[in-house]
Amino acid sequence: SPRCIHAIWAHTSASRATHRPLLLQKLVRLVPELSNSGHHCRELLETLGVLALLPPCPPSQLPAQAEEGVAHHDDTALIFDEIAVAVTKLMRSEAARVARHPNSALYQSLDAIVDVQGYYLESHPCLVCTPSAQQPLSVHKLEQLRTEAKFTDSAQLVKLSCAHTIQRFTVSMTDVGRLKQVKTIHLYYNNKAVTDITQLKGKWSLWKKFAVLDVGKDQLEASAVLPIPIVATNLMIEFAALHEAPAASLAQ
Repeated sequence: SPRCIHAIWAHTSASRATHRPLLLQKLVRLVPELSNSGHHCRELLETLGVLALLPPCPPSQLPAQAEEGVAHHDDTALIFDEIAVAVTKLMRSEAARVARHPNSALYQSLDAIVDVQGYYLESHPCLVCTPSAQQPLSVHKLEQLRTEAKFTDSAQLVKLSCAHTIQRFTVSMTDVGRLKQVKTIHLYYNNKAVTDITQLKGKWSLWKKFAVLDVGKDQLEASAVLPIPIVATNLMIEFAALHEAPAASLAQ
């Protein structure tokens, strides 16, 4: 963590000041991995910026001979230059990747019209690149949000009144029978505009699965918490598997 790095840097006394370049060399190796950290990479960059502004240890306080295999304090400035070059190369590389993205031109065009944070055109958004939702969500029952619901042999299709942002979805089972108890529930969504929800029946290619719920025997509730909220106008709750009924119950 940044606090740990700052503490190590601050507690390197004059006799150990030559260890500071070693710490920087280890941080340099982390620079190529910054692109995998998304917006969290700012912690390392801010730490490097703070260390670069700290005054170096005066030469008069350094030991006469540096330990074997340990860099001299004069190397610190050179290592900071190496870090700056590495960060610059990484930014250029990532900027080129963004420019080559299939949706790059669409994002640029829409940015002039709407002010929406996040990568809202992606079917599978990046977990580290997408910031967390800033506005708290409220809890509603599905029956309050739907305008239509249809049932099939193993699923329920629901048309919502409008597009809703969903971050948590809970399925409650009431009147659990002894012979048929749900074991697995698949949750799907889409944003297709339809006049009748039955238009989406059996068209699996139009649905995107966003959660799988495992339900234990006699369990009355199961929930899915999504790391990134989804926006849906239609939902499908598929009861994919049932628990096997005991032999005694089947005999009755």
